[in-house]
Amino acid sequence: MPNLIHRQIADLLLQGKQNAVIYLDRRRVEERLSLLDENNLFLCLKELQDRLGLPKIPRRIECYDISHLSGTFVYGSMITFIDGRPAKKFYKLFKTKNQKNDDFANHREVLTRRIQRYFDSLKLTEDVGNSWILPDLLIIDGGKGQLSSDYSVLVDFNLENSVPICSIAKRIEEIFSPHKEEPDIFTGQTLFLLQRIRDEAHRFAITANREARLKTASKSELDEIPGIGPKTQRKLLQTFGSVKGIIETMDQNPMLLHELVGQKIVEKLKQRFG
Repeated sequence: MPNLIHRQIADLLLQGKQNAVIYLDRRRVEERLSLLDENNLFLCLKELQDRLGLPKIPRRIECYDISHLSGTFVYGSMITFIDGRPAKKFYKLFKTKNQKNDDFANHREVLTRRIQRYFDSLKLTEDVGNSWILPDLLIIDGGKGQLSSDYSVLVDFNLENSVPICSIAKRIEEIFSPHKEEPDIFTGQTLFLLQRIRDEAHRFAITANREARLKTASKSELDEIPGIGPKTQRKLLQTFGSVKGIIETMDQNPMLLHELVGQKIVEKLKQRFG
């Protein structure tokens, strides 16, 4: 009995510590977001205009990212920020026709389809709202290669002088522009805004990829993974209920999966399901 009480107390202390960490993390995020009030957002957008040489303040910003699993479940995300705030009603997803691990080709396909939607909307008699109007700034999640690839799409549509474009590289958050030799380095709240936009595009693409994986996951897929025999399969399915449950655990609580079947099996599952 004393050992049980001690374990319960330890569990409560651990839970309290975890809750405190979560609370502090949330407070830090809220404090950073509160800094981005309307006035500060305007200053951030004005800095983007000045530093990137934009013709006007970028009120409408779109950002694109590609997510895939070893060349399958390839999705491109298009997210929209208006006046520095997410405008989720204008978010779009593109399942690429080219289901291959070719980042440049996937970027080109997604942007081509997006711009074609703009021209198609001009032919419609009914009002389609602001869904497909061209942005004041187009941001690509990637480096010089992705930027060059997407810029070629603008050239194909004769929009290279109408739609400003840049890319944000993850290494040190460099901002590349088509006609600049050296990247721009932003700091402070303007950098934070760019990171928010990039991270939102990444999140949206990853979510689409994950949902697609879950829809197609089936028990038979476990049979196709070398090194996972019937005994391990039974253990996994009895514990998590389905392949979908295994994938969700892998995403949300990988340590639980590791404790059940070990690191080697977890690595095999990751290779299969991402």
